[in-house]
Amino acid sequence: MNSNPLQPRSVAKPVREFLHGVEVVDPFRWLEDQNSPATRSFIRTEQDAYRVYLRKHCELRASIELRVRALLTVESMDLPIPDNRGGLLYLKRKPEEEQKAIYHLDGSDVETLLLSGQALGRNTFTSLSLVQVSPDGRYLVFAIRTGGEDVQEIGIYDLDLRCVLLDRLPSGFYRGLVFEANGTGFYYVHDEIEGRFQTRRSVRHHIFGQEQRADDEVFCGGDDPSLRLILQGSEDGSRLGYTIVSLESKPRTRFLLHSNPLSQRPNQIVDISGVSFRARFCKFGIEAVTTLGAPLGRIVSICPDRSEPSAWVDIVPQTGDVIYGFDHCNDSTVVHYLDGRFTTTRVYSGSGKPAREILYPQDGTVTLGQVDQTHNRLFYSYSNFTTPTAIYTVDLASGESVSWWQPGASRRQVKPQIESHTFTAKDGVPVAISLVRPKGTVGPHSLLLSAYGGGAVSSTPKFSALLTILLEAGFSFATAHVRGGGEGGQQWHVAAQRQRKQISVDDLIGAAEWLIDNRHSTPQHLGVAGQSNGALLTLCAIVQQPQLFRAALAIGPIADLTRFHLFGVARGFVTELGSPDNPEEFAALYRLSPYHGICRETRYPAALVISGDCDKRCDSLHARKMIAQLRETASSQDRILLDYTEHRGHKPALPLTERIRSLADRLTFLIAELSDLGREERTS
Repeated sequence: MNSNPLQPRSVAKPVREFLHGVEVVDPFRWLEDQNSPATRSFIRTEQDAYRVYLRKHCELRASIELRVRALLTVESMDLPIPDNRGGLLYLKRKPEEEQKAIYHLDGSDVETLLLSGQALGRNTFTSLSLVQVSPDGRYLVFAIRTGGEDVQEIGIYDLDLRCVLLDRLPSGFYRGLVFEANGTGFYYVHDEIEGRFQTRRSVRHHIFGQEQRADDEVFCGGDDPSLRLILQGSEDGSRLGYTIVSLESKPRTRFLLHSNPLSQRPNQIVDISGVSFRARFCKFGIEAVTTLGAPLGRIVSICPDRSEPSAWVDIVPQTGDVIYGFDHCNDSTVVHYLDGRFTTTRVYSGSGKPAREILYPQDGTVTLGQVDQTHNRLFYSYSNFTTPTAIYTVDLASGESVSWWQPGASRRQVKPQIESHTFTAKDGVPVAISLVRPKGTVGPHSLLLSAYGGGAVSSTPKFSALLTILLEAGFSFATAHVRGGGEGGQQWHVAAQRQRKQISVDDLIGAAEWLIDNRHSTPQHLGVAGQSNGALLTLCAIVQQPQLFRAALAIGPIADLTRFHLFGVARGFVTELGSPDNPEEFAALYRLSPYHGICRETRYPAALVISGDCDKRCDSLHARKMIAQLRETASSQDRILLDYTEHRGHKPALPLTERIRSLADRLTFLIAELSDLGREERTS
């Protein structure tokens, strides 16, 4: 349908196949080959088209970029981790720096810069992250990531000698590392992106100073990409624990115990299906959080000699909230709970009795860090719509919270009005919607609607530069707490899993209809946006009900639901979305798939899809194929856009300059398409 010779158009080369008795047509399968000359030509053409669009709005974009720069050029800090010697390690970026560096704060509060990407001889697209500290506090395990890719290199920093060791693991998926008690080496699981260990799930042994290719394999969990092997170690270094998870629709988890000498075979302790099970070593043996016999979770102690479920002993029984994690602090057990969107921590004594409940602010987003046993404290970060992220500590004995790090003052120009509403979904279920708008706003106006709706993740209020600038431009912002997320607890999540995933989309569409019916916006001023799972919902919504929206922003989406499990790490999404290999689940996936739902005769909203070469979680092939398919329709072709860069992945790890550019670009798109200001600019 693209008749404008100035706009890019790709040649459809339909591949037809029958899947479970259904003929499936894939016109742009050739775009799955990321490195082919044809695909690279497609990407360059789309990049050119996006630059042409931005040049049309150059004055608007210039003013937006100034504001973005002011909001992002500030100091930022990640949650610290204990160094196991009374100090702390953390990532910090100073205002003008491109990436965060690793710092150490000793017991006397003396801060030292340890390591940066620049010191490693890497470019600004290299980001660092903290992984773990050895039990004796000598070694820091850190990760090196290029762009936003999921894979990462693993390096080791000697905190005594203040240097990076030559020992490293190449790019891959890190699944655990355990140092030997005698300090001569370590055991590890690392799914590499090349070679035999790309699919072979094995534990290997590395001796310091030895070449990695000489590492011995001490255990193999299988040579199967549908398996995930996770490694843990006991506190005294005498035992290794192997968790093997099968990434299928009905998860199966096995836990094996391997005692020294490792020449003997490991003993299988647990083999369980259909429930969650996460084991770990503790001072007294093995503990696990599981939903077996407790849908909301319980913490159990397992004796290796009597490991059948009937012999498990409750350490912390099920309560009315979902357990999502736990830790120990000296003789206490520190358990973290989720009640919809709210986080609570409860401290239990050594005898299992409740000792203290720690409540966090309920009007924002709380992220919990690690327990610092030396100082009997827990770190957490907090932000809300109006407050940038700050870091606090809470004393586990008293429950008192104090500020540990605060960002610079926010220069907000508009005071928002925050409201909570409920609308009735298609099937009669009440669904919550959060609305943020400039104070005093009346009548329909520009509004951006978002949702996530997957993986039991709750959408909670948090500060963002994008929201701040939209509010200053007169926009409102709404979050639909759709099913599939965690806002309503476990049942809220389960209600939109696998064959029921359409419910998430129905809830999002219902939120849009409610906003229009209640005169918060109009179809000419309403946009929809999402990232990852939320990007999938966004694309589904505009394909199913295009007349409701003026524009859509999809960041890192999946679009072809018939083949998503074949690429990158997306096989792990089968538990959430269903498996295309299962006939019943395939039927639901095919009906939902936005790539296959596009109709040539339909005029779709303006669409900006964002992805890049490094995204192997929601593989960038989905973005390429979705844009090519949309270009076959009756839509306005100059408003179908792909923002694609070689360094972008699924992780938000780009350098400051690139973050400023990309955020200014997407804000330009939203304001140009949804506001009267943008409409005036388009017609001038």
